[in-house]
Amino acid sequence: MGLFSKFEATKYSASSKGITVGSGMGTEEQVRSIDDGSWTAYDNVDLTDIDTIGINLNIPTVGGFVEVRVGSPEGNLLTTLNATVAAGLRAGGPYGAGSLTKVKVNKLGLNGLSDSLPSI
Repeated sequence: MGLFSKFEATKYSASSKGITVGSGMGTEEQVRSIDDGSWTAYDNVDLTDIDTIGINLNIPTVGGFVEVRVGSPEGNLLTTLNATVAAGLRAGGPYGAGSLTKVKVNKLGLNGLSDSLPSI
């Protein structure tokens, strides 16, 4: 296994309107109130030699797609995660535990330090 960095999703530097952070009935803080087109931004993310992104998700109902982009919500697409029950992910309900899902990254045009914006 190679080197990895962990970023706490709740520690974003900016977000779209309506995004909240909370733990629901559990103890683990989560990014919540996500709708189609929602996004969070993380400053100073080093993408050097990135190969895979792992995202810990709790899918309350049917799920959706998570896009990871560079620079802005419309920036270069690094990867898309099919985070749906139809794709085989387990729905945890509004209070369920998350499960780690990994996806390969499109490295075309990436160099080093950048801002990364997952758009959900």
